[in-house]
Amino acid sequence: MKLRLTARPLVLALALALGLGACGGGGSSQAGPPRDQPAIKVLSPFPPNGAFTAPMLYAAAKGSFDKHGVKVEITDGKTSLSVANAVAQGEADIGMVGSSVTAQVISRGGSLISIAQMYGKGSYGLIVPTDSSVRTLNDVAGKQVIESAGSPETVLLPATIQKLGAAGTSALNVDATVKGSTYSSGRGEALATSIPFFLPIVTQGRPSRAIPFTDADVQFPDYSIVTRPDFLRERPDEVRKFLTAFFESFNAAGQDLAGVGKALVELRPSVTNPDLQVAQFEAYQSFLCSSNQAGHPVGWHSDVDWAEGLAIFKEFGGLTGPIDDLGKFYTNEFFDGPNAVSAKLCGAGAGS
Repeated sequence: MKLRLTARPLVLALALALGLGACGGGGSSQAGPPRDQPAIKVLSPFPPNGAFTAPMLYAAAKGSFDKHGVKVEITDGKTSLSVANAVAQGEADIGMVGSSVTAQVISRGGSLISIAQMYGKGSYGLIVPTDSSVRTLNDVAGKQVIESAGSPETVLLPATIQKLGAAGTSALNVDATVKGSTYSSGRGEALATSIPFFLPIVTQGRPSRAIPFTDADVQFPDYSIVTRPDFLRERPDEVRKFLTAFFESFNAAGQDLAGVGKALVELRPSVTNPDLQVAQFEAYQSFLCSSNQAGHPVGWHSDVDWAEGLAIFKEFGGLTGPIDDLGKFYTNEFFDGPNAVSAKLCGAGAGS
């Protein structure tokens, strides 16, 4: 499968700023009575973006949290790892974190658990120029690939190459904050990264297409909504209300892209033209669910996907500790049974 995104009339400076990973904005949005209830502190990774900030702000703008009686404070963070650490250390209550990062933090003893699979299908792969000779994952052999130390692509790309029996690549290691701008400037023959997050950014300066690692059946579930086990034990009703409110809006947002952009502009004044973020959110709709989530609610964790992903990261990413107890990494308590917080099923127009 190849994904192509045509260039849109977006401001390149805005695209590169988001690609640089600067904190920009850092504002918060609060919603919902009762007033004596402490707000749930929600941390979103990266500057205001379409993948994570946008759907959360959309729920706030639509009044979903008010409707379900839960107060939230949504703040923009930095990297996925910084969000994971903030939640684990009690500086935030709930965060949006890469699932592989979640696993790594938990394996090192961090107090974290995934309570929802925000995006279930692995989004990582190669971004290449539209005129590149790289047409399949096998074609990347010997090519110079931009990657960032500690990022999931440094695990998933070697796993893909080994599975295909292909020759290795020449890595151009750059800091994650300049990954997008390095590729956009014309360096490297491919960029290994999250496709729906970066393709809308880099294609402005370098028209590109993408080849996902899932073409070789190599992936890790993409992004999780996480909290601390003690927070889950102490405030389970509020967690349920939060997830119910979020997924009610999240499952509808794909059909209201104009509303997603409007919410960003209203609740993040630093975003004056939301076209880039809306393009990111639209691109992520193809990554809501993996094939193994079919028939289950959007947000449900797949045992198969997690077991396979954990095995990859143990072999290629130095994941420590046992990985056979999946319950220490995530829970499906909010998605199993008749009281599931998400009404939309994977496989029913849910990106699977």
